[in-house]
Amino acid sequence: MGTMDEQEDSIARDGSLLGTINEENDCDSTADDIISSVANNVILAINFKSSSLGWAYFSCSEGKLYIVEDVSANAALVEKYHAGWSIVENLIFQVKPTIVLLPARIEESIEETLKAKADEGFRLDIRPSNEFSHTAAINRILSLKLNRVQDDLAIQFVTPDDNGDNFAVLAETGVASKAALLDLSSRINLDKEISLGCAGAVISYAQKLMVLEDGFINHNEASLRINEIESFKLNDIMFVNSDTICSLQIFEDESHPNFHIRGSTNRHKEGLSLFGILDSTVTPFGHQLLKSWFLRPSLSLQVITERHNAVALFVRQDNIHITAALKSSLKRIKNIPNILNNLNMGKATLGDWKAILDFSFGCLKVRAAVCEILQAQDVKVVYEIMSTFDQVALKEVCELISKVIDFDMSRIDNRIVVKPTVDRELDELKRNFDGIEDLLSAVARRVTIDLPEIYSDRVNAIYFPQLGYLILVALDEANGDPCCIGEDWDYQFRSDTHAYFKSPEVRELDDTFGDMYGMICDREIEIVHSLQVDILKYSELLVTCCRWTAELDWSVMIIGIYHARAHCLTLISLLSFAEAAQLYNYSRPTMTTENVIKIKKGRHPLYELTVPSFVDNDADMYGGTDGDDEDIVMDESDGDEQRGPSTLLLTGANYSGKSVYLKQVALIVYMSHIGSFVPAEFAKIGLTDKILTRVMTRETVSKEQSAFMVDLQQVCLALQLCTNRSLFIIDEFGKGTESTDGAGLFGSLLEYLLSPESKRPKVLASTHYHELFENNILRASEGLEFMHMQVLVDDDVPQIEDKITYLYRLLAGRSTSSFGICCAALNGVPEDITARAEDLSKILAKGEDIVTVCCKMSDEEVKSLENAELVARKFLKEEFLVDFNGSSQKLTARAKLKRMLYGY
Repeated sequence: MGTMDEQEDSIARDGSLLGTINEENDCDSTADDIISSVANNVILAINFKSSSLGWAYFSCSEGKLYIVEDVSANAALVEKYHAGWSIVENLIFQVKPTIVLLPARIEESIEETLKAKADEGFRLDIRPSNEFSHTAAINRILSLKLNRVQDDLAIQFVTPDDNGDNFAVLAETGVASKAALLDLSSRINLDKEISLGCAGAVISYAQKLMVLEDGFINHNEASLRINEIESFKLNDIMFVNSDTICSLQIFEDESHPNFHIRGSTNRHKEGLSLFGILDSTVTPFGHQLLKSWFLRPSLSLQVITERHNAVALFVRQDNIHITAALKSSLKRIKNIPNILNNLNMGKATLGDWKAILDFSFGCLKVRAAVCEILQAQDVKVVYEIMSTFDQVALKEVCELISKVIDFDMSRIDNRIVVKPTVDRELDELKRNFDGIEDLLSAVARRVTIDLPEIYSDRVNAIYFPQLGYLILVALDEANGDPCCIGEDWDYQFRSDTHAYFKSPEVRELDDTFGDMYGMICDREIEIVHSLQVDILKYSELLVTCCRWTAELDWSVMIIGIYHARAHCLTLISLLSFAEAAQLYNYSRPTMTTENVIKIKKGRHPLYELTVPSFVDNDADMYGGTDGDDEDIVMDESDGDEQRGPSTLLLTGANYSGKSVYLKQVALIVYMSHIGSFVPAEFAKIGLTDKILTRVMTRETVSKEQSAFMVDLQQVCLALQLCTNRSLFIIDEFGKGTESTDGAGLFGSLLEYLLSPESKRPKVLASTHYHELFENNILRASEGLEFMHMQVLVDDDVPQIEDKITYLYRLLAGRSTSSFGICCAALNGVPEDITARAEDLSKILAKGEDIVTVCCKMSDEEVKSLENAELVARKFLKEEFLVDFNGSSQKLTARAKLKRMLYGY
């Protein structure tokens, strides 16, 4: 019996048991879904404890467990979960979990928030709090089959810290050796108790899924095996949330037009997006790796520089033919760690053996192509391939498999068949088996000698695997009995048409030759097992060669023989960047720790593909210098050049390209951080920790929020998260409310972002609130610069829509008009409306009272009122004689009214 708290932890808040996965309530509704898509499962565990957030998640497709270091949270986070909760939302958006685990004792507000978001594609599961135990988590990690200190080679260490907290785990459980714990502590920060506890909960959950039901174990166990563990810090990754991703059109899911491809899972295809134009990967794993780079841009200057170096190498004209050869070879790359798992468990299929052979051969071709690359001395990916792709060992793997396995015959026989000349005993068995038809014919003739000749064609000899050799006798059609039975024949069984017997002749065959097919299969299994043992000796090499296929380049710490798993697919992703740079004329950005954005002739990577010509523009911005962040060291090479403003405020006509410019600067900064070249002639980009946006208003009926409230929430979140190294994009904030309130909010927002100077983020904003400039509320200063999009205005043209010509050129200074009426005319608004709008606009510009002007009557209205007054006066002067007894007076009155109204 446990304590009362432990018993409470084992009971869900709805009263159902939590200690198991296949509860009676939801077994039918969830277990089948999990089983059917286990290979794509992402299991995420989140915990909030002691003012800190921790989480870990396991990607089944990668076989990798990610541990995110604990994030401290203040009291405000405990109450409202604003800034801290946005990090969790961002993580869910990036990871896209299918299952989210929470401890039973977590704050109910977090649980309720996650329940509200559960319709986004994940299932929420409340787990017992003891599954999030730090001590249990360490033991679960140590129990994983990773390539750390081997048990048989483990050395027992005695250290001064034997009584420390970490080693106390050994005394409590005795699960692992001290050497294993030392090895683990050198790779993972064991002090991060919350995140480690989450990792333990994920491991425990994955292990329970493996034993959910028999079919699940047999077919999907390998998909739930953890082969690698990676720990990373959030401050190594640029923060981009879903608003930024959508506003900048980094990803754009579209429903696939082909119904059969879309299927019941409602698969999507990538639309016009940044990821769509940069993704030319040739394998699913390369696609996944590239997508992870997009979701988690790096803040490591070393990692970014390494990627830029590689892209620069592959776009060289003298290396283009090698790049094409590399992409062709990399198509052979498979998920080798999972295949080796199957091999290790004895579940390897013919396809797995073929994949290993193709992979090894592909690696040899990759290495051969890499050897031809020029000027590759400083490129890490090339160095890694040259140093880790053991040509001799890879050739030996190819030879071992190709000499043993006969792939053509294996496909025909639907089993793994060994080639001739590999084993003498096997060859002898196969020769005997190939002659079995002649042997059986001879036995049949011997048997029928003693039988009447009439039955000679109704008796035969046959061989069944495992059953051996038998005499086959046709049944009599009249009575269904065997047509004949010889002496010393033992009845075995019968079918609808024949009876089967054992005779002395076939017993002799059993004794002499035995179950040949079974012996052949047994011998082939022994040979394939021997091959399996030989190939597994090269498992570390194979996974090392695969390292750049599925490993994030910016990884911090990894465990297992799978620690090298990313070489080829990193190469694929970099080749994808190189192909885009060459195709779209991108250039290499200069990355720096200086807090600057300096762009010459920048372009929008998507918009330039949709128009015949695109006008490029520059950008020059500097953020505050508040210590330049503790984790970032300033470049000594960064000069004392004159600093530009921290905020660029754009004005200009509607449809003049303001929003495109804002997004293009943000996209250039973003692309430089994922390791891609950028659409600009020159770009000097300082490390930017966050890209925050107030551009797109994403309304939904699922939330009781107005469009303006959504805008306010985006701005509020940005203000809580932004630092001096952030880039904040603001496009026409305040337009969703009364104009004076909107203008006041926008002006005060900019003033807040401009002070104090040392904490200023880099801000790109646009507005149509010209009253802020007319009344000197906003003035150009050292930190604020006014810019506008140039247009040509011709007031002499008769048509409003021909009045303005858009030049899309960014110039210093501000615009005095938004030319919204011209934009309306260009988009087909009727001329009567645009003409009236032009008149009212001029009145407002002069400062006249719009109410008085709108109350002024036209000449037609004045004339109509004068006529009405004249008729009324005539009516009042006229005398009508009323006679209720006759109709003559009535007719007279009617005639008088006609005279007054119509003049006759």
